Amino acid sequence: MVSDVYEVKGDEALDISFYTEENDLLTMQFMEGEGEMELFSPEQVEITDSLTGLYVDNSYSKTVTWQKDGVTYKMTYRPSNFSDNDSEVEKSDLLHVARSFHF
Repeated sequence: MVSDVYEVKGDEALDISFYTEENDLLTMQFMEGEGEMELFSPEQVEITDSLTGLYVDNSYSKTVTWQKDGVTYKMTYRPSNFSDNDSEVEKSDLLHVARSFHF
């Protein structure tokens, strides 16, 4: 696990990254304020009944981003082998983790 506290455009941010033994990476970013949600061709997804976010699955990572109560959340999963995009982590897995923040 690696963590980093920093500022983006004057807003405080925290990254927490988890690595598997195979070097897969799951990163959670928490940013004060409305952080950038610039994603290429995002799909709108439902986090909860009253909260939506954006999801992107590309050749090297899967990302879910959403905003709630003045905090921007960004969760990214990257398998260690970019060419093997048949990872066991699916969109539903990332959404399950995102929902766990808002019960």
